[in-house]
Amino acid sequence: MKYACTNCDSENIKHLSGVYQGGIANVTNTTVGGGVGFASGGLGYGVGTAVTSGVSQSATSISAAPPARMRMMRFRWWFVLVLFVLTAVYKDSWQPYAWMVFLACLFARSIYQARQYNQNIWPRLRDEWEHSYLCGRCNQISVLREG
Repeated sequence: MKYACTNCDSENIKHLSGVYQGGIANVTNTTVGGGVGFASGGLGYGVGTAVTSGVSQSATSISAAPPARMRMMRFRWWFVLVLFVLTAVYKDSWQPYAWMVFLACLFARSIYQARQYNQNIWPRLRDEWEHSYLCGRCNQISVLREG
C-alpha cells in the first residue's frame, strides 16, 4: 500500500501520534534577580532566584491529540455542593429530598451516557486516530488503512 496524502498525493506525511508527541516539551527555567536600595540604616541589597517548570505544547500537537474518554464522575463535586446547599437552605422541609432524587437521577444519567460513549463511540474514534496521518504539504489529515 502506498502511504500518501489522499488530498494532494504527497508522501510527506506523519503519523498523528508522532505529531502529538513531537509537539510536547518539558520546560524548566531559572530566573535570577537582584536589587539595591538605600534606607535610613544605610545601603541594602538582595538577590533571589526562582525556578519555573511545566509543559509546553504546540498548536499542531494540540490539534493532533488523541480523542479523550468521557470522564464518568465529571459532576460529582457539583452534585455534593448542591446537595449541601439545598440541605442547609431547606432545613425543615421535604424539598431537599425531592431535589436529591432529581439530582441523583441526573447524575446516574450522566454516568450512563459517559459509559455508553466510552464503550461504543470512543473505541471507533481512537482506532481512526491511530490510522490517521498529517500531510506536510497541505496539512490535511488522512485516514490510511492497509488492505
